Amino acid sequence: MGVSKYQVGNGTFWMVDEWLLLPNGQATRFRKRKIPTKEQAVALVAKARAEAFEGRYFDRPKASKLLVEDAWKAYQPISKRDNDTWKSEEGRAKHLNRHLGQKLAAGLTVKDVDEYRTKRLGETTRRKKAPSPASLDREVELLKRMLNYAVSCGSLPSNPIAAVKLLRKPNVRRSVLDDATFEKLLAASEARLKPIILVAYDTGMRLREVLGLCWSQVQTGPHQAQRGGHQDRGATYGVPDLTGAGNTRRAAAAHQERVGLHQSRD
Repeated sequence: MGVSKYQVGNGTFWMVDEWLLLPNGQATRFRKRKIPTKEQAVALVAKARAEAFEGRYFDRPKASKLLVEDAWKAYQPISKRDNDTWKSEEGRAKHLNRHLGQKLAAGLTVKDVDEYRTKRLGETTRRKKAPSPASLDREVELLKRMLNYAVSCGSLPSNPIAAVKLLRKPNVRRSVLDDATFEKLLAASEARLKPIILVAYDTGMRLREVLGLCWSQVQTGPHQAQRGGHQDRGATYGVPDLTGAGNTRRAAAAHQERVGLHQSRD
């Protein structure tokens, strides 16, 4: 009991094995090994005795043992409940867990994130190319959200990678569909897809915005539509004339409330 010396191979260390008396009269055992010097061991015992005497012995924060994969398991149902893109997030989480899943979340560093990016850039996607910087940014953003959720739940004292910067490199698309090619694509499309393809091509709207576009959002004069997204309330797009009597291929969709939900009557 107390402070004692022991050897491991050619090395000499000191250990502490002490019973501490708490203010409520109970005793708790304090043990620590691999202390380099006797002076450090004696000082450690004195500190533990003082904390026990003052009732602060159990106030010391315990290191979080949360793994990255456990952080995802906790966040996954929240992602599924709150995010329309939860399936995409599950795909990103697979990459994160494959490379970082067994790491302690509290011990993550900027270096870990950089190494993760380097490993991911050495892989190929289904398109036989390396992941784009935008894809890597979305994966790192997911990792940050997972850790922020763990902090809010009390499983993690703080987010260790909160200061990690995103790459934010522009994702340039160089292929442009001309009108002639588009007409061929539209002619070959199923009837139920034509309104979606037409609006997307003529306005540049995202797929989710096209699918959510209702006729109540379309102004019949200057053909514009109000986006329903909460981040851009009031923003409008130029919308093709889907109701013009002279445009039969567009007028066919006008009977539905949702612009993108036209069903063929053939």
